[in-house]
Amino acid sequence: MLKLSDRKWKEFIIDELFDVVGTITTPPTELLIDGEVPRITCAATSNGLEGFYKNEPTERGGCLTVDSATIGFVAYQGHDFIATDHVEKIKSKTDKKIKLLSGLFLKQAINNATMGKYNYGYKFSQARIKKQKILLPIDSNEKPDYEFMEQYIKQIINIKHDEYRRFLNKQTNKQTNKQTNKQTNIKSLPSKKWKPFFISGKNGIFCLRASNSGIDKNKLQSCETENIPYITRSEINNGISLFVGNAQNRKYKKDNGNVITIGLDTQTAFYQPYEFFAGQNIQVLGSDKLNKSMAMFLIPLLKAQLNKFNWGGNGATLGRLNQTKILLPVDDNDIPDYQYMESYIDNKMSEKYLRYLNYLK
Repeated sequence: MLKLSDRKWKEFIIDELFDVVGTITTPPTELLIDGEVPRITCAATSNGLEGFYKNEPTERGGCLTVDSATIGFVAYQGHDFIATDHVEKIKSKTDKKIKLLSGLFLKQAINNATMGKYNYGYKFSQARIKKQKILLPIDSNEKPDYEFMEQYIKQIINIKHDEYRRFLNKQTNKQTNKQTNKQTNIKSLPSKKWKPFFISGKNGIFCLRASNSGIDKNKLQSCETENIPYITRSEINNGISLFVGNAQNRKYKKDNGNVITIGLDTQTAFYQPYEFFAGQNIQVLGSDKLNKSMAMFLIPLLKAQLNKFNWGGNGATLGRLNQTKILLPVDDNDIPDYQYMESYIDNKMSEKYLRYLNYLK
């Protein structure tokens, strides 16, 4: 078992090891949609990927990209790509590409060295990237030990694959047991009868209310044990901004889990299985019929309606949501067919788990 602690480490300046250069900007007006060439942006999610286009690549893969406009997000790019402005490249000083596994190691080494250092007011500019120091494992000649980096990341990936395989087997068995007494060959979505229902309010099918807390982030109190989700209007990570402790101001109450949270202004919707605290402007949608599978069916339908709201004075307020209808599949009595929704998602999840297992094989 390879261990980081068994290695000798040395500090290097990035510019000593790699070339740091800018990228050619492909403006939005020149984009050709529905292609296969990745477009890399300054976004700190999804490896910086914004979409795929038919444009000819302007940048060669096998390098690291760095967001030089905001927090300095670093990503490894294995394929040739196009880019927006403020995307810098860290590439080999030769014609060789940085390999995937050593590239992932380098990405983390840079992240470790720059964590919390760069922001909007102090950007990870090209000049600062060049001067940035990073710690790397070294060989007997005190040079970066790229072979060790490759093997270490390969070891991590193998461990993760084994963990993921065990998880998928467990979930597949769970889904099989869950569906034992349920219909497995269910109707397709287009063949089902659908009907509009008010989301909430007097004639609504769900209960919608403001969250019990609504805590500003700067009013959160640090605790020794912090394992309770703090839900905000973020569009990523299921709305979880961070984890907090239970000992918050007594006027802030936790919300129970098994609900859907809706972020006003941002029109986000996520299922929350566990109890949580929430930031401001979070609505909570609940029902005694709700469970995780049903929530996974409902959320895309909710988002389809939330899309008509926006940040500029037309946000998804409680009053507007009470007047909004959602299309749902119905049974022979023209009431929402909750059993169908749950079975549909369970079947989809079983298909996905089997597909992922086959991929690992």
